[in-house]
Amino acid sequence: MSPRLVVVTVNYCCASEIIKGMPEVVRQIRELGDTEFWIVDNKSPDTSLQILNDAVTAHDFGDCVKILASDTNGGFGAGNNVAFRKGLEAGVDLFYCLNPDAIPQPGAIATFVNFMDATPNAGVVGGVITDETGAVETSSFRFPSFWSEIERALSLGVVRRLLSGY
Repeated sequence: MSPRLVVVTVNYCCASEIIKGMPEVVRQIRELGDTEFWIVDNKSPDTSLQILNDAVTAHDFGDCVKILASDTNGGFGAGNNVAFRKGLEAGVDLFYCLNPDAIPQPGAIATFVNFMDATPNAGVVGGVITDETGAVETSSFRFPSFWSEIERALSLGVVRRLLSGY
């Protein structure tokens, strides 16, 4: 039976970063149940794949952490798509994308699931990103357009107000 939720991260020569966050991810998904952590190795040329497999075994995380080895490295998006395709074929309902150097705050994954359950029309949700000190980092922005780039270059409030509809 497939899990309801899969936490996905992509590895390319950054196994040590993923391993730092793995205990917190595993703690949260074990609390939730019906959840797995899938790590896609994006054909790393180093020993990342072996390091990740060894860490899963050493920490006894095999019940909820799966390592998927990609045949190619098509970039970060393509690595995520390896997990998405496998998950969609298996009937996974929710995907929680996690950068390889990120560690979710306690309760973050459950908060995501609760929000998605309470908001069935939501298709994509993004969380707050903080640095090691807890300071909020910019993680959203207006999609650039011809007009927004002109406004940014001019940096004039009057231009911003005139172009606010664009």
